[in-house]
Amino acid sequence: MDFGFESFDSTFSDFDVDVEEITVKKKGTYDRIWRTTKGGSIDNNPLLYKGVIYFGAQDCYLYAVDEHSGKVLWTFKANDMILGSSPVLYKESVVFGSYDFNVYRIDLETHEPVWIFKTSGEVFSCPYVYENKIYIGSRDSNVYCLDGESGKEIWRFKTGAEVYCIGPSLVKDGIVYFGSFDNNMYALRTEDGSEVWRVRLGKYGIAAGPELYNDVLLQQTRDGILFAITLDGKIKWRFKTEVLVGVPTVDYKNDMIYVSSEDTHVYCLDNMGNMIWKTKTGGPVFWKPALYGNKVFVSSWDCKIYVLDKHNGEILSTFNTSSSQQAFMPDFKEGFRAEIRHDTHIEESITEDKYKSKNEASVSLSNYQLKSEYATTSEYKQKSDYDTSLVMFEEVMEEEIIWISDLSQLRPQTSTWTLKK
Repeated sequence: MDFGFESFDSTFSDFDVDVEEITVKKKGTYDRIWRTTKGGSIDNNPLLYKGVIYFGAQDCYLYAVDEHSGKVLWTFKANDMILGSSPVLYKESVVFGSYDFNVYRIDLETHEPVWIFKTSGEVFSCPYVYENKIYIGSRDSNVYCLDGESGKEIWRFKTGAEVYCIGPSLVKDGIVYFGSFDNNMYALRTEDGSEVWRVRLGKYGIAAGPELYNDVLLQQTRDGILFAITLDGKIKWRFKTEVLVGVPTVDYKNDMIYVSSEDTHVYCLDNMGNMIWKTKTGGPVFWKPALYGNKVFVSSWDCKIYVLDKHNGEILSTFNTSSSQQAFMPDFKEGFRAEIRHDTHIEESITEDKYKSKNEASVSLSNYQLKSEYATTSEYKQKSDYDTSLVMFEEVMEEEIIWISDLSQLRPQTSTWTLKK
């Protein structure tokens, strides 16, 4: 196993080390996403309903935008950012969560709240609607089941860490499935929230709900592993990438699975988790791939949208945003530390004043940092200004951009597609 010590010179060549145990522990509340700041950035999937596009933004607004003209029809302002919690349709209303701890149900005709439910933490999770009930997680470590009509709490289930799912939870046959940052995937009864089973997956938390495929739950983890879990909680197979893996998209007709990764690749797998092809982009790929015809659409952190051939992964074309400057994102392992516990055997005499007496040492690992009683530290800061816009494409982005809304003014644009020859 490679621990990344090759380039680190400790100068203690006289130490003979026998590694006994390696564990990964959370250092505190995970805050990678919550360290983001207010602005116009959009970090959720838009909802299209009856010719209107609904989405939230980090300027605290829920927007309703005309599909054809790009005109903003109306807005609703929450008390804080709408970050990650994609709006979902419930009857003639939309439901979403906010950084202000609240879950909102907004009427599409009056544009006013039908109800507001307050949790005890930021709500980054996507809500899931099933049989007039709404399931949603919070940073307060709870999963809530709410009555869709009244917004009243039916039950809550406490996990061991934050719950936020960029992909919503899943309900099948009276069981709701979801993941938590305590590294567990849970199965609860929808009737009362009682636990059916849990299975531990990975070490760095679970940040999305599962995808159902032929009675198998496809569950991503932040370790870079996509698991296939049976409905009774058994691991059927696993596929490992280098780092954090995204929510998979299933091509049910052709029995193919498409998944993105922070390792900059898009992968195509068969129904047993064997890789068919992989394609490299210029940056991390976080979001779920979209399928249309024989094409796969993915958004990359390198400021481009890629159009791939779904059969072989060939890059057919790319679209560039207004800036090529990649935004800063903290490392996905922040908030965790790897501890190596070992015995140290000193072969020659060492003065007590210099080293004291230590029969056991603990070393903490994180990116670019090694900590022990002899510590070295480093700090990296990066800042960039960039403009993020909602983009509407004609004919699935093959010809021209109809409009771009930067949420303050509308302006026509010409296409900047790059076709691969």
